[in-house]
Amino acid sequence: MAIEPTRPKKCPDCGSTDVIAGVKISMTAEVGSIGLSYKANMLLHGTEALCADMCQACGTVIRLYVKNPRRKWITG
Repeated sequence: MAIEPTRPKKCPDCGSTDVIAGVKISMTAEVGSIGLSYKANMLLHGTEALCADMCQACGTVIRLYVKNPRRKWITG
């Protein structure tokens, strides 16, 4: 089940309330997937995309997160 993040109300850097939530982080096709790796099943691995909340006034990235945190994450 995906958890919808709450939208930040104010930028901690400049104090602006012009904050946009849920901006997807992406890369070009040559790089492949970027995100956090998890076990999809016994043989396959998946990548959970990263999202960001960003201040549109100063460009500060306020936080990074995944929409589905309940995965079997690959660590170490």
